[in-house]
Amino acid sequence: MKEKKCSLIRAAWLLLVVIVCFGIGTCTKLPSEAELEKELEEMLPVDLDSITSGIPADALMEKPYYRIVALTTKKEAKCMAKAEVEFYFLKNVNLIILRKFCYQESQKKWVRFFNEYKNVSSSGEGTK
Repeated sequence: MKEKKCSLIRAAWLLLVVIVCFGIGTCTKLPSEAELEKELEEMLPVDLDSITSGIPADALMEKPYYRIVALTTKKEAKCMAKAEVEFYFLKNVNLIILRKFCYQESQKKWVRFFNEYKNVSSSGEGTK
């Protein structure tokens, strides 16, 4: 009887260990680069709209746009992936907004952590 009880306890512990290990393995799995880029692409039009809202129409490009200039993945403490995005929106002004984003695994989403206006040359950089 005592043997049965011990083997049941061992089986329960083994099952618990398997469940915990499986759960940890799936929680820390980083989405693929394509999935990360797709998720980022889904939020960037909203960012572009927020940038252009409130700016007079005659100051805006005919078609404001953004460009992902860097997307890197590596598991760090809080940021599993980083992206840099340039937003082009002003007509006749060589100024863009550079935004940097971090994919926070704990929140399962991209979070902006840097926003800067940046002068660009008029030599065609950023032409679309």
